[in-house]
Amino acid sequence: MKQLLMLSFAVAVATLAAFASGGPERLVYSAATKVRGELRATGPDSMEPLMKQWIAAFQERQPGVRIIFTVREEGARDRVALGPVSVEVFAGTHDPFFRKYHYAPFRVMVSLATFDVPLHVQALGIFVNGKNPLAHLSFTQLERIYSAADRSDSREITTWGQLGLTGEWAARPVHAYSRSLDNEVTTHVREFVCRGAEFSAAVTVPGRGVSVDVVGAVAADPDGIGFAGLAYRTAGVKALALAETDSGPFIEPTRESCAGNRYPLNHPIYFYLNRPPGTPLDPVAKEFLRFVLSDQGQALVAEKDYFPLTPPLAREQCAKLD
Repeated sequence: MKQLLMLSFAVAVATLAAFASGGPERLVYSAATKVRGELRATGPDSMEPLMKQWIAAFQERQPGVRIIFTVREEGARDRVALGPVSVEVFAGTHDPFFRKYHYAPFRVMVSLATFDVPLHVQALGIFVNGKNPLAHLSFTQLERIYSAADRSDSREITTWGQLGLTGEWAARPVHAYSRSLDNEVTTHVREFVCRGAEFSAAVTVPGRGVSVDVVGAVAADPDGIGFAGLAYRTAGVKALALAETDSGPFIEPTRESCAGNRYPLNHPIYFYLNRPPGTPLDPVAKEFLRFVLSDQGQALVAEKDYFPLTPPLAREQCAKLD
């Protein structure tokens, strides 16, 4: 445990060093523009400590603002809603929001979450049984396992031989497991791996569809593959190196690769707002987001065992606010 804490601290220090380097990518918050008003925020209890720190630090700089954070017990855990609460934001998928408002929710990434800290939003692992010799997969291959889109014989992957395994493994079937289909973890995999497509009917949701069920199913099934938070890894499974394309590079899930945003299946945390396309952000919400994305705001992220955004990513998110 001591080594784990030391490694986590070292990664956090290295990440924050990029914000304190004095380079042109820094985002130093200045309250030159004073705003007044009230802002409501709603999110999971796992975000409450960080939200309270952000709010207190922001209100010191903007005393004319009052921000009220309310814990939401149910719904997606990887997001916080700013402004009037729309229950559709917490559905775990964007579809209900789009059906109601006819546009997608506006979202801003505020943290790269964690590597494997329990009870935190964390990076996702693609797990196979510990006896499986496979070492890595691309998103293209995962899509051909999980997606229901364009599932012709030439695209669908149903055996381990199609993934390069030989000998006794070549003809063995691929058994794909998933978290519950309305969960934000599944939504994240559908969005970034399956390009928004639904899962194949061949994909199985074991038990209640929570991470421990998926990992347990893969551990008990030599032909199994599934996705879950990395904190749920057990001795019976192994997490594969991943790449977005077949040509690589294939990145192992480590603290360093997650903190540097190099691991392809990071699971970021977002702030969501109901912002109709072409309209300006509420001034208070915009100023609060500017603070959260700044060096000062991202330093508070690391204090709560989350990974801050890399400086280029923070600047990219900040550009969305205009």
